[in-house]
Amino acid sequence: MAIIATYIDDRHYVYPDQYINIHMVFASKSSMDVEVAIYHSQKSFEDGQPPHTTHTIRNVTFDMFDSKNLWQQAYVGVKEFWTEFTDC
Repeated sequence: MAIIATYIDDRHYVYPDQYINIHMVFASKSSMDVEVAIYHSQKSFEDGQPPHTTHTIRNVTFDMFDSKNLWQQAYVGVKEFWTEFTDC
């Protein structure tokens, strides 16, 4: 599961068309933090290059009784954070 989206870092530098996938998920009973790895491109990910940065999305909604598993719910949170994206 991954998306391609524009990433803007803390210094407001714009990285267009970044390959973004979930790296780690930290869940509690009703919310989770989702850490994503950000690569310059899907090819750089496939070639085994490390991500150029990571980003944590905090307080993503988590429902432990949902039919979607933890990672599927995290992916929904990623799509809600980056509203303009291409699904991979």
